[in-house]
Amino acid sequence: MATRTDEAQLTEMRQQALRLDLPEIERRLHDVVHLASGRIETTVLIKPLTAEMRAKRFADLGFVADPSVFVIPRYRLTAQTPYQSAPEAWLDAFDGTYSAGPGVERIWWRLPSSFATEFMAGCNFSFQQGTPGPSVISLNFEAFPYQGLSGVVVIDIGSQRTEIEIDTPVARTVDIGFVHAGGDYPLTMVFFRQD
Repeated sequence: MATRTDEAQLTEMRQQALRLDLPEIERRLHDVVHLASGRIETTVLIKPLTAEMRAKRFADLGFVADPSVFVIPRYRLTAQTPYQSAPEAWLDAFDGTYSAGPGVERIWWRLPSSFATEFMAGCNFSFQQGTPGPSVISLNFEAFPYQGLSGVVVIDIGSQRTEIEIDTPVARTVDIGFVHAGGDYPLTMVFFRQD
């Protein structure tokens, strides 16, 4: 029989195993994307941004975002909670080698150093019952390119695309602002492409 201490130790070992062969994060960045205009502003993070700072970064791009969406999101999907019933939303991860097991609050892919298609691995987010007006999707991720290589994290929201260049080990928060017409949100797809 496993005790709580045994479970905590196992969780810690799983988390450490995922990071054993990864290089140190070289930069922590925050990207703000105005989806309609295609404008992206990136800043290096020294400390976490407040909700007000994130909303101001959107305002600087000409997009109005209510700071409360960064405090209490309407939808929150994670590796441990890939589905919520109200309002209904779900996360599908596919291809690559990914793990979202007990104690691992992340989904990860270990891609080969080269691959033929941009749709090889990634995840889809589906959101139902969206209210009309300004909307924000926030993604948090870490990326570790092979030494000397670079790539792109591609984010499609419906027919609109955002591309985030990756050239060093990095932790990123990407806030994407767009105006939603109401009803179900367009499918959001996140996948990888080599440069």
